[in-house]
Amino acid sequence: MRPFAIVGLVVLAAFLAGCGSNPVTTGPSRYVALGDSNTSGAGLPTPMTGAPENCFRTESGYPSFAAEKLGQEEFESAACSGAGMYAFGAEMPLYPDGVAPPQFDSLKGNETIVSVTIGDNDAGFGEVTKNCLEAKSPSDTPCQDKYISGGKNKLTEAAASLAKPLGEQLDSIHEKSPKAKVFVVGYGPIIPEDGAGCWGKVNVSPSDAPYFYGWQNAITETEKATAEQHGAVYVDFFNAGVGHDACQPASKRWTNPVNGVGSAGWPLHPTIAGTKAAAAALVNAWDRSKLGK
Repeated sequence: MRPFAIVGLVVLAAFLAGCGSNPVTTGPSRYVALGDSNTSGAGLPTPMTGAPENCFRTESGYPSFAAEKLGQEEFESAACSGAGMYAFGAEMPLYPDGVAPPQFDSLKGNETIVSVTIGDNDAGFGEVTKNCLEAKSPSDTPCQDKYISGGKNKLTEAAASLAKPLGEQLDSIHEKSPKAKVFVVGYGPIIPEDGAGCWGKVNVSPSDAPYFYGWQNAITETEKATAEQHGAVYVDFFNAGVGHDACQPASKRWTNPVNGVGSAGWPLHPTIAGTKAAAAALVNAWDRSKLGK
């Protein structure tokens, strides 16, 4: 057989082999952020152009600050206030009206970086904060009364339940964005473990504070282990945020208190200092990953 015929057969075989497989998407380097209101920058300045109105997506979420340093040619945030993990693959009804498309619609296949902050809504954020952080007096224990009984801690059980769905979502991200480095960016602590300095800012009793703190810590541990098991890098913002909780003076806070927020954003959500700190943590994790650390 002549050489050019052999070459032709090789090319034809390669073409036919590729017909039954998904094509590899190429394009500019790209950073996509997925997540909830901690990602979207809810309550902070400058609504993001083109975002669904009631997602409360702003230019002050940590992804926007991180995007300035990550060096990607394209950036998109799909984060939406109130999102749980279901919102990655399905439309999300918005309050009081509207709908957000599935966040996975933002994944085109050429992503270099995907960041994810999700899970506290799935673990009951709205209900837990209402029951644990709105005590009527410093001697009340509404958190324990609601969630601790018969030797069981419903808060830590809720945190542990995040492992399976989060692992499934991370696997889906790897499938949809096979070239991407995936980062799970954790939540910062809302209160200190002992509740010191909280009353009047966040009304949690000293007796209840360890249980709420333990709930957040359990979410951290569950998401860290799950990220590592599913090929993602966990960015620990919980331990980084100790001393920057909502009960600290305004100059030190990375999270807003319930009372006295003013124009700093939403209660129990990140301040701009907090979103900038989360962005720095993500950028540092990205830089370390490039060095194999």
